[in-house]
Parts: sequence; C-alpha cells; structure tokens
Amino acid sequence: MYVCICGRISESSIREAVHSGAETLESIRERLGACSGRGRCEEVLRELLESPLAACHCQNQLLPDHRT
Repeated sequence: MYVCICGRISESSIREAVHSGAETLESIRERLGACSGRGRCEEVLRELLESPLAACHCQNQLLPDHRT
C-alpha cells in the first residue's frame, strides 16, 4: 500500500526505514522524501510511527504488516 502517493513511497518502505533506525517523521522524510506537504501522508505516517511498528524496532523484532 502506498502511504505517500506523490513520492510513490509504500508502507513496506517505511517499515524498512524504521527497522533501519528511522524513528521520527523527520528521519523518514530525509531517508525517503515522504511528506512533502501535498497530501495527507504526514498524518498516516505519524499514525504508523505511533503504532506497534515503532515499538518493534526498539525490541529488534520483525515488524508487523499493517495491511488491511
């Protein structure tokens, strides 16, 4: 699923970035170019960062798949 359509950035790309150490919206922006201000992807990205996705990074576990 694309989270940032303008940047063609998928949820799996975001999960990989978080797994590699990106823990903030700013670090995701730097790594992937997401959230350029044209859409609502910033809101979705913040939700992902506040979900168990971020907690799994801290525990070095496999990240959950948030597809619905």
